[in-house]
Amino acid sequence: MTDKEEYPNKCESLSGTNYAYSVQAKYNYSEPRQFGDTIYHKEWKTVKFTESINCGVPNNSECWVAEHFGLFSYAAAQALRWWFHANTEQESYMARLLETRIVKHKIEYSFKQEAIPDNDYISEELKND
Repeated sequence: MTDKEEYPNKCESLSGTNYAYSVQAKYNYSEPRQFGDTIYHKEWKTVKFTESINCGVPNNSECWVAEHFGLFSYAAAQALRWWFHANTEQESYMARLLETRIVKHKIEYSFKQEAIPDNDYISEELKND
């Protein structure tokens, strides 16, 4: 039997496109200000959320790769956006100058796998020893 017969070249692939969301914020004031661990100013900056019991927002994104990029379902992004506003208002009355937006991200993915011959196999004779 040749390698081609032993290892048929069957390829399986998976590809697709999904959408996920992030939250961005900027501080609309002449001086930058820190909220949480991040300093915000007049340029849009992605808000980083750490998973914790305090937030408790489940990420029910249809796209299973979204988490790799730190992205969320639309509902989760909106919930985190408002949590961020509520949390920053608790830190400072100046949080009223903080603006946020939801950003939509297109995620394209492609995976392919195929068997590669590896002539390291055990014959029946060796199995019976």
